[in-house]
Amino acid sequence: MAVLRPAGEFDTTYARDMATIRRPWQWAALFGFIAALYLLPVYASQSAVALINRIGISIIAVQGLNLLTGLTGQISLGQAAFMMTGGYLSALLVSRLGWPFFAALPVAALSTGVIGLIFGLPSLRVKGFYLVMATLAAQFIIPWFSRNAFPEILGGAQGIVVQPPVVLGIEFNEPGRYLYLTVSVLILATILAYNVSRSRLGRAFVSIRDNDLAAELLGVHLFKHKLQAFFLAAVYAGVAGALSAHSLRHINSKPSTWPLPSSCWECWWLAG
Repeated sequence: MAVLRPAGEFDTTYARDMATIRRPWQWAALFGFIAALYLLPVYASQSAVALINRIGISIIAVQGLNLLTGLTGQISLGQAAFMMTGGYLSALLVSRLGWPFFAALPVAALSTGVIGLIFGLPSLRVKGFYLVMATLAAQFIIPWFSRNAFPEILGGAQGIVVQPPVVLGIEFNEPGRYLYLTVSVLILATILAYNVSRSRLGRAFVSIRDNDLAAELLGVHLFKHKLQAFFLAAVYAGVAGALSAHSLRHINSKPSTWPLPSSCWECWWLAG
């Protein structure tokens, strides 16, 4: 994609040509924006901080979907169901098994990625509308499973209560504290997605999106790379779902009505 630059500006190195942030004032604006996010609990209301928390978590999930749909061109309607999967897995590991949050988070994310691989299997044989229908199955199968399978563990339609994360003895049980966790994970997720998009894997994704037949003739393994895209998208969804579940302190698959109760927000949007 061509980028408009001021007249007389030339790149003398490959690194500068590839750079996204090119000027000192752009770096200053970036760090200023990040500092403003971290300082948000100081000058903003609790409701505004809670809203930014939810926006940050949603951005993490959308970044995964961008790797799958934006880069690879594979349409998926199962991202919300994968978020719910990550939320349930992290909640069970922390609340039922007593795992630390930062140990449960990667396990939940990777496990969600494996489940995403299963729903990504049809991508080799079907495209377009048919792939949409195949991935839409996740939106029905996963919530149904959470409501009807192992009710003594998953809590049935009522769901389960989720403990807030505890890191170094600090309990992230309010929006102001939880924002630090959300923003930190969001920054790491953004850096990872950015590097994937500019790596050899990301270029293979783009070649599949542009013309999968030509990409295959050039040596791109379609099935492997499509599954890798589904895996990464589901991993991002699992991270977002785990963060959301611990933030809302409760998770189930039953949609609720707006406004949400202030004491216990149900993860209505995780179920799609």
